[in-house]
Amino acid sequence: MDFYKSIVDVDDEESGDFKIIAVENNIVIGKIYFVEMWDNYEVDFKDIITEDEFDELFPDMDIANINYLTVNEEYRNNGVGRKLMELGMAARNFEHNDNETKQFYLNACTFNNANCNLDDLVKFYKSLGFKEFKRHENNVHMYFVKE
Repeated sequence: MDFYKSIVDVDDEESGDFKIIAVENNIVIGKIYFVEMWDNYEVDFKDIITEDEFDELFPDMDIANINYLTVNEEYRNNGVGRKLMELGMAARNFEHNDNETKQFYLNACTFNNANCNLDDLVKFYKSLGFKEFKRHENNVHMYFVKE
């Protein structure tokens, strides 16, 4: 299986947002999209946790939001999602930052996918080292901080 990484600028050249796309036999079988978070607490977490809780979970300002991870149904449970996560988290450095990004956030949800179980999804992310910090409705907010 070949993996292709392409840098995708979303709003401006300094954003550093990017996708990694998994391709097999010229078919896209999975992709992951990383977004740099700006003004993190006010924009993304104010309605989820307190500012003190946020500061405890994310001690540094640079946070990569794993905006989405998707794997075609017929390729699931074959390591594609794990490989995409590992490649993206290992390579993630935002363009304006010379340091490796060590903090990651994601909102685990099935996003209207009837063939995906939320508990299985959370278990998958936990197997990669993510920890759950807030669960509400059909969303599980998770974080990972590299040592």
